[in-house]
Amino acid sequence: MKNIFLLFVILLSFLLCPFFSFAQIENTPNYKRMIDSLVQFKVDSTLKNQKNREKSTPKIPTFQYRFVGDGFTMQGNINRILLSARTEISLNTKKVQFETNPRFTFGEQNTNLAERDFFVDLNTSIFHQKKVYLFGLGAYEFSNLRGILERILAGGGLGWHIIQKNNFQLSISNAVFFETTNFIRRTDFSTWRNSTRLKLKYSLWENRLNFLHYAFYQPSLFDASNIRWNFNIVIEMPIYKGLNFRFSLDNFYESFVVDNRKNNDLTTRFGFSWGNKRGR
Repeated sequence: MKNIFLLFVILLSFLLCPFFSFAQIENTPNYKRMIDSLVQFKVDSTLKNQKNREKSTPKIPTFQYRFVGDGFTMQGNINRILLSARTEISLNTKKVQFETNPRFTFGEQNTNLAERDFFVDLNTSIFHQKKVYLFGLGAYEFSNLRGILERILAGGGLGWHIIQKNNFQLSISNAVFFETTNFIRRTDFSTWRNSTRLKLKYSLWENRLNFLHYAFYQPSLFDASNIRWNFNIVIEMPIYKGLNFRFSLDNFYESFVVDNRKNNDLTTRFGFSWGNKRGR
């Protein structure tokens, strides 16, 4: 009798074993799917955050170039012509950036020479992709408009990228530099200046309309009456593969000028730009 009961238990175990195994197999994938979904969600979130960081931080090409030509003409009681050509070139490495922006301006008013101005600079930035960076600058200039026979300056300072995204960039910099200016018809001077620059770049409608604003304030450190400042607005609309229509407005003030020259100049220009560099 005992043997028959034992045999019955063994047979019952064999019969119930597939049922429990089947139930375990049915339930296991539910946990597996939950774990897989959690892992996939985490991976997707990580990739999404990485892509957002990549979008928010603009990638700077190693070599950037840009050629700008603009100006305007006026006919009537006053015949006026103004032409300007500028090149913007920068070479970027991981730690150092070299940049130069030579420009030449020519203008006539009633066939009399008004502008024949030349400016060239060389700027070197160290750790330029960091929030805070170092930079050095040097520049040479002559200007028939302002009666400047020669102006040379050199110095350096610190910059801070406050916001740095693809469609919005805001930075401020401060420098100290030495300047010497030789005029055509007035006493020359040399001085140390402090220079504060605020720069703002932003785009609208997926880069269909680009804006650039910057403002400089440059007082002499030893003469409170010797001040220079300027404000610039540039609006660009892309046309085709790096070619842009361009409007610019420049307001420039200088307290020390030659006789028969105004302290303030306001200039508007229309033209075109071409290159892989988006504004200065």
